Amino acid sequence: MVIELESKIKLKPLDLYPAIDGKELSGLILPVRSDIAEIIEMDDLDFYQWYKPRKEVAQRLLSEFELFSNIPHLGYDSEGCKYTMGLAHESVKEQLNIYRQGLEHIEAIKLYRDRNMNK
Repeated sequence: MVIELESKIKLKPLDLYPAIDGKELSGLILPVRSDIAEIIEMDDLDFYQWYKPRKEVAQRLLSEFELFSNIPHLGYDSEGCKYTMGLAHESVKEQLNIYRQGLEHIEAIKLYRDRNMNK
């Protein structure tokens, strides 16, 4: 599964910190949030050990929850209401979005690290 990160998501800055998507903002205290900076500054082995299991879990959760969301919802009894769990429940849709966003964020961190480790 390939995520075209730059076209799908722009991480939003929190308070005075910029996103890690390359936006330049003036008057910022730090170029990157400290928790993200700690991850980005890890050596290659530590970063890989941090990144790999989180990416695998994010992909697995998304894949499994997408499968779950396609179960027919039996709470509707008319032919016009053929809803799945994902169509019938906002919480299921929200959870899918959280898993997608988590995967996009981990890829954004890796992309930022890869770009800036070569500078």
